[in-house]
Amino acid sequence: MHITIRLAWHNNGWNGHICDEPEKNTYCIGRYSYPGDYIKDARDLDWEMQADVKGKPCRSLTSGIPACGFSINAFGGEKTKAKINPPAWFNKEAKPAILDIPESTVCIWNYEGMYSNDVVREAGTSQKYDYDTRLQNAKDYFASLKERQSLLFYYANYSNIFIGCYFLQSSILSFLSFAYSHVWCLIRRLQEAQVKFLTRSKDF
Repeated sequence: MHITIRLAWHNNGWNGHICDEPEKNTYCIGRYSYPGDYIKDARDLDWEMQADVKGKPCRSLTSGIPACGFSINAFGGEKTKAKINPPAWFNKEAKPAILDIPESTVCIWNYEGMYSNDVVREAGTSQKYDYDTRLQNAKDYFASLKERQSLLFYYANYSNIFIGCYFLQSSILSFLSFAYSHVWCLIRRLQEAQVKFLTRSKDF
C-alpha cells in the first residue's frame, strides 16, 4: 500500500528550519495547505521574522514552536517539536499538546478512516464519532505499510509547485520532485535519514 501526504509549503525544503524569509511564504496559510487554517490562526509571523529565529533550526529555538511543525521536518536531520492547540469547541481547561518529531518525519492522519461509516455513532448520542474505532482504523491503516516497499507521495496543493515521491525505508534512496507542466526532475540522495510515522492515541 502507498500513501499521499500533503505538506504545508516551506521555502527551505522542509529541512527542519524556519523559513529564511518567512514573510514571503504566503502559501503555508493557504486554503489547500495542510493544515492551512490551523497554521493561519496559530502562526506568529512577527516571531518568525526575528533575527534569532528566521532561518534557524527549530531544534535550537527556545522561544517558540512554529505552527507548521507537522511537516517542517520532512527532510530535516534533527529532532523538532510540534504544537497542537485544542480546538475552540474543546474543554476550556485543555492545554496544547507538544509532540516530539523525529528526523525526517511528518504528522499525518488517515482521513478516510476518521470519517467512514463505521465510526459514526447512532443519532442522539453525546459524541458523533466512535473514537475507539477511529484509533483502530488508524492502527490498521499504518500496519498495512511495508518498509522498503510502500511509497510516500509528498505533495503541496494548488498554490504550490512541488510534488515529491520517495521510498519508505530506513535509509532514503532517492527523492524525485517535479512541477506540474514542467518536464524536469531532480534526484538527490538523502543520507542517514529515517522515515517514521507518528501516531498517538490522544490525537484521534
